[in-house]
Amino acid sequence: QGILTMASRNMVMKWFDHHRGLASGLSGAAVAFGFSYTPTLFSGMITERGWSGTWLLLGGFLILICAPLLLIFFRDTPEASGLVPDGRAEFPNTRKNKGPKIQFTLKEARSTFPFWAFTMTMALQALVLTATTFHIESIFELAGMEGSKGFSIFPPTAHIAIAITLTGGWLSDRVELKGLLLAMLAAMTINLIGFTNLTPGWPVACLILGGGVANGLFAVLMSVTWPHYYGRKHLGAISGLCMTFMVIFSAIGPTFYSGVLWLNGNYKGGNLVSLLAALALLACAFRVRNPQNHPTNKSIPD
Repeated sequence: QGILTMASRNMVMKWFDHHRGLASGLSGAAVAFGFSYTPTLFSGMITERGWSGTWLLLGGFLILICAPLLLIFFRDTPEASGLVPDGRAEFPNTRKNKGPKIQFTLKEARSTFPFWAFTMTMALQALVLTATTFHIESIFELAGMEGSKGFSIFPPTAHIAIAITLTGGWLSDRVELKGLLLAMLAAMTINLIGFTNLTPGWPVACLILGGGVANGLFAVLMSVTWPHYYGRKHLGAISGLCMTFMVIFSAIGPTFYSGVLWLNGNYKGGNLVSLLAALALLACAFRVRNPQNHPTNKSIPD
């Protein structure tokens, strides 16, 4: 999960500099669509083919379709093909020197406050998204609704996420990423308020709106933050550490929520802990500064 996600995102980011946000928005829209629609799709496939038949179908798709496409089209960097990012060495407009000047190593990146602010936000989103998706039927049943209604939130969430990803990708080329991080954490807070108080009505709207915005900005920030803040030279190592935390938190999420259910008979405790974590990160995000402009900032800001 981690390597496939990291390799595909990093490859796209290495091919773009001036239009990195736009490229991220386009690719992120597909990611947001997948995150939001696959639970419903897989649920239907399992009902029709069983879990083993679904695994076999997905495995065949990866081997027969995805692997040949990678062999034919995947190129790690534009320089490896005798090209340059964006297809142009220079841009005639005032943004031609916008690319990062400092190429951070992993050690230098992890000593900065923004690295951990973004990494912990991504990790928390991975935990909440995985946990709530895995338990969505049970969550809705315990809230007094039909479990199948839980899957109905994914299509409208996907539509919002796709629109936000495209918009956020465009904005990331023009505004400071701190604003997008704050918006993502605010959306996560709204989403978790909906889960904590789940009943028919406004809490379901919070799930859809908050989840859509958070998923959309997650797809953008997971891609553009690391090359924008830390350069392309050590992109794999830097994004890889973030991905490590995401995979760990993603694995912990369903077990954590299951443990809360076993202890309390509901998921409210898990949602409250996640909500408090989101609020703490939201407060920290106001202190984020671009390390390209403040390269000496360490993990504790001034």
